[in-house]
Amino acid sequence: LTMNMGASDAVRRLLGWTHNFNEDQIQSITQTYSDALQDALKKFVDAYGLEIREIPKIPQNQLPKSQVKQVSADDLYKAAHDAWTNVAWQNGYTMPDQEQIQFAWTVGPEEAIVVGFQWTDSYEKAAEIAEQYRAQIKSKRAKWVEEGYSLSSSSQREQSEETLPA
Repeated sequence: LTMNMGASDAVRRLLGWTHNFNEDQIQSITQTYSDALQDALKKFVDAYGLEIREIPKIPQNQLPKSQVKQVSADDLYKAAHDAWTNVAWQNGYTMPDQEQIQFAWTVGPEEAIVVGFQWTDSYEKAAEIAEQYRAQIKSKRAKWVEEGYSLSSSSQREQSEETLPA
């Protein structure tokens, strides 16, 4: 199954190693996995006398509209889930469940932290925690853009940043 996706996707999706790991740990696991794949590939290439060629990436603005990748609702949920569970893990809070994360989408980060997750009673502290969440979402959005996914325009993104995914 992992042959049809990159090492990062394999670690995150198939192996499900995102719940109890922060981004640095996931990157380290991904790098180890990627190195192991390269070693295995080298043996195969050497044994059969094959050649590896890289396929150049086409900038998103040069792709036909039908080939522009869109972020799915599942990807949005996964991004929110990963961000919330990473924030919980990093701060020693209880892990949010699916219903709490869906609740967070409807009310926004601060309200979710105080009312949904019940990590604090202070909205000041909730604002600090929410910034950690927003930083992770911002990082994920940047990664999607780097991978060629189409996101909303910057003006729409600024308007919706508070709620998608919150």
